[in-house]
Amino acid sequence: MPRVFFWKNFTSCSRDFPEDEEGRPPARFFPLRVVDPLAWVGHLPFAYWLTAVIRPRVFFELGTHSGNSYFAFCQAVREHGLSTRCHAVDLWTGDRHSGSYDPSIYAEVTRHNEAHYAAWSSLWRMSFDEAVTRVPDRSVDLLHIDGYHTVEAVRHDFETWQPKLTENAWVLFHDTHVREGDFGVWRFWDELKPRYPRHVEFSHSHGLGVLIPPNIRSEPWMMPGSPEKKTMVREFERQGESLLAWQRRGEKRRRRWWGRWWHRWFPGFPLGLGIFSSPKNAH
Repeated sequence: MPRVFFWKNFTSCSRDFPEDEEGRPPARFFPLRVVDPLAWVGHLPFAYWLTAVIRPRVFFELGTHSGNSYFAFCQAVREHGLSTRCHAVDLWTGDRHSGSYDPSIYAEVTRHNEAHYAAWSSLWRMSFDEAVTRVPDRSVDLLHIDGYHTVEAVRHDFETWQPKLTENAWVLFHDTHVREGDFGVWRFWDELKPRYPRHVEFSHSHGLGVLIPPNIRSEPWMMPGSPEKKTMVREFERQGESLLAWQRRGEKRRRRWWGRWWHRWFPGFPLGLGIFSSPKNAH
């Protein structure tokens, strides 16, 4: 049975993913790979579910970093046998908001992509503006924007890529609930919401805004203020927070394990969990 989470009233996906004998949803999504940073981890269950439901022909992600979000979309494509072509666009150098990227980040993303998704997934190491010139108009069904986070930058990214979207394209914006410094995704998201009455917004994991295409058949969970929409948001927030908590518990267990071995291998060093950095006062 495909691993996707849904609810009984969501007719768009209940045809393909039936409930079990007791009326419960099938086993929840479990990512094949999660690495630091964890800012997007809380939205991975929704990304996986949405991909399985809308079955995009072409998916682009603008701003991939270590690949947590991108590979969740790719995992959904593979596990549901979709014909989606996936593309990640990033310079993999970092910016003022994310900091500089170590070269190993791009190398690891490349290794994972080649090992699992190379047949239909490509990494575009270039700027968003350079990439957009290579994409045909009205060809992208799913776009995730997670680049530089000033209001001017995110507005530019959306407006530049808008001609590339099909009439039924979905657009996701990360960090819609970050209001520190010059982060401005939330400002642009507030501008978009009146123009797209059918939208979904999650407040956990720094926020995720989802623009629903106006031309598709309406489902109860898409309607503003509907009980189904509130249920969907609540359930995916619960799943996302649960996955994030599981990941953090696993990290603590790994650190405790390495700490025990550190003391066994280097009994004279009192740093314990300092295995993750070089001892500075060791002699």
